[in-house]
This record gives sequence, C-alpha cells and structure tokens, in this order.
Amino acid sequence: METVDLLLKEKGSNVVSTGPGTSVLEVARLMNEKRIGAVLVVENDAVAGILTERDLLTKVVANGANPAEIQVREIMSKDVLFVEPGTPIKEAMAIMTELRHRHLPVVCPKRGICGMISIGDCNRWHSKNQEYTLLHLTDYIQGKYR
Repeated sequence: METVDLLLKEKGSNVVSTGPGTSVLEVARLMNEKRIGAVLVVENDAVAGILTERDLLTKVVANGANPAEIQVREIMSKDVLFVEPGTPIKEAMAIMTELRHRHLPVVCPKRGICGMISIGDCNRWHSKNQEYTLLHLTDYIQGKYR
C-alpha cells in the first residue's frame, strides 16, 4: 500500500506559508508567483488555517472587496484537515474527493508540518498506477509471461 510519503518524496516537502496578518493581495501575488492554489496559514509554528484560490474568489473578488485591505485571518478556512505521511494515498484521495478539498497539509507527528499534497498529486499517482497495470495486463494477454 503506497502512502502520502511517496507523493512527498516525488514532489518535495516545500510548503508555502504565510501569517494570518498578511494582506490578501500579498498572498494572491505569492500564489501567482509560485503557481500554487493554496497557502498554509501558520501562527506560532502551528497550522492556523489555509487560504485557497476558492477563498479568494468567493470571499474577496465576488464581493468586490479590496484585497489590499483584507487580512488573511478574515477569509482563511480555519478548520484544516490534514493527513500524516503514513496515510494511504487512496484514503487521502477519498478525503479530498468527498469533502471537495483540493489540498491537504501533511503533518508529521514529531516534526509538525512536513508537506502539502493536492488532488492533482493524487491523480498523477493514480494515473501512473493505471498505466503500469494496463501495461502488465497487456503483456499477460499477449503471452509475454509464458
């Protein structure tokens, strides 16, 4: 059974984060620069929330608010779900799919925040596994294992 740790080994464990007092405009620019869809909000070395593209769209842009005048703490999602590195990838995928979350922080029991995975990371893993299975089934059907 492959775990979230495998995804982090492939993509790296770098997590882009910000503080709750940062302006939404600064975070939007950071997300654009890094080409990412979510930023972890950290306060006192602990996860305080997460700010996603959807948060920016629904809570700022759609309301005609000025992002330079709004702090992250005002619009971040506060109840952040997370997984541990030993969580099966399929379980992480199921959580994201069922709850319609696109990002999950990965928290190591002794070290704290150790990465972030996205539904895209999980989909890439799933796609690779399907290709691998298809290749081996094709070989088997064609008699390459006799």
